[in-house]
Amino acid sequence: MPDTLHLADADDVGGFALARLISQLGVSPQSPATFAWNDRGNLAAAWTIWLEKWFAPHLSACFVEVYHRAAASLVEEIEAADRRLDAALTDSLRSRSLQVAGAFLEGKSERRAHRQWQRFVERIASGHTPGHTTTLFALQCALYHLPLGSALSAYAWFELESALPPSGSGGGERDYRDKAGSAEEVLAAYRLALPHVAVALRGDRDEHAGETSAEPPSRLRAI
Repeated sequence: MPDTLHLADADDVGGFALARLISQLGVSPQSPATFAWNDRGNLAAAWTIWLEKWFAPHLSACFVEVYHRAAASLVEEIEAADRRLDAALTDSLRSRSLQVAGAFLEGKSERRAHRQWQRFVERIASGHTPGHTTTLFALQCALYHLPLGSALSAYAWFELESALPPSGSGGGERDYRDKAGSAEEVLAAYRLALPHVAVALRGDRDEHAGETSAEPPSRLRAI
């Protein structure tokens, strides 16, 4: 699968690759999070439905809010965003998200020394908040001070990659990831997320108009 996707801004060269690397430290996607796909169906069509029904109205909004609340060390507000997302998800999406989040937490032992990360993990363990994959991904990126645009685009890629059939799942047939044209198909699907990421960033800039921002407007593309 292609791994050279990133934001195109001169000030953010390699930002996507960095966000993806850091956010997946110790995490190898083995099962779908909120996006699920049967490789006998049309990837772009399924991905578009997920983008319009879940990413645009719910997941990206939660991600952006958690990112900003984490930057301001507002743990209770992070919990509130996490719980709102939990209420918005269907039972199946909620279950998959929490399952992946469990593996996500286990792979983040290197962050246990970070007070804010550890405090949120403790709140999850005590039942105060569910701890969804979206929330943990955004929190991790914020704690590493990654640009929001890079982080959100990396999250979209994580959802897409997690839904791809794992290697060795073909049952004797050729794995999807090894099929001719699969990389191009996945990359084309990923590009469909970029306008939605741009809309989320534009809405965020409008909401925070007048505030000092260290991140310039992002022009998104996949290369």
